[in-house]
Amino acid sequence: MSVHSELQRILDELVAFLERTGAPGGAGWARELEDAATLGRTDVSGGADRTLRLLEGDAVPTFASPLEIEEFARIQEHLVSLCRVILGR
Repeated sequence: MSVHSELQRILDELVAFLERTGAPGGAGWARELEDAATLGRTDVSGGADRTLRLLEGDAVPTFASPLEIEEFARIQEHLVSLCRVILGR
């Protein structure tokens, strides 16, 4: 799988997770991630940069259970790692 495809796949996974959990603050995150995915289709570095800024920001959705927190952390870690590779950081 290409880096471009992997970025899209993980962004889609995180958006679906946020929608499924209904976490407070999650809808705003989902919109931001969808915007990053749209940008990433034509500018993978731009999409990765936008995603990384969101993921490394201070605001994080609030989850109801420890399992949701763990799942978010797993997806977030994978996505941050991929974005850093794309950006050469």
